[in-house]
Amino acid sequence: MPDTYSSFRAGLEAGLACLWKPWFMSGVRNGGYEQTLRNVCMPAIEEAMGRTAFTESDGRRDLVLTSVRSDAPSSTACEFKTNFASQIGDIETRPAQALLQINRSSLKTHQDRIVVYAVAELVLESDSDQCLAVHHNASVGPKSYKRFLKENPAQMQRISRIFDSPQDPGQRFERVFEKGLRKLYLEDKSGFARLHVWTLYVPG
Repeated sequence: MPDTYSSFRAGLEAGLACLWKPWFMSGVRNGGYEQTLRNVCMPAIEEAMGRTAFTESDGRRDLVLTSVRSDAPSSTACEFKTNFASQIGDIETRPAQALLQINRSSLKTHQDRIVVYAVAELVLESDSDQCLAVHHNASVGPKSYKRFLKENPAQMQRISRIFDSPQDPGQRFERVFEKGLRKLYLEDKSGFARLHVWTLYVPG
């Protein structure tokens, strides 16, 4: 594993440990957690890599991690993607799209590229009319991808197979935590969120 990639993953794991706590349950179940995931993890990634992150809006990558040392200038392009487990149709196509996007860099000096892909499960454990998970589902509506649903191991196995499949010759996603991050419960324990994270390394 290249040094930049191992350092990136170490920083990502440290950032996820800071992020995946009870306060984040509201953020993940209400959607739009991609920016929070990136913003909380990035300082730990910067520290682990000894680099500074900059937005690369022109190239449409999320961020470029850059070393400005004159003796060893280098940069790593980085792309974050997120979905809920219920969005299986998107998950089947977006990993390949993320790879295409990160390879379409306008900057020619990138040493390498890394994709981070997170998938959140929202799991229903009680269907009592008064529980928070049921109130949440009623609020978002019956067609929302942000619903708490009964645990579906077969679906998660299908998602895992998508990320286990090679994207390009020699390029494969790797799990950050083998069994996903620990469960984050609603206050009344009627449902929980669990996060699965993969990374893909692309040499320069």
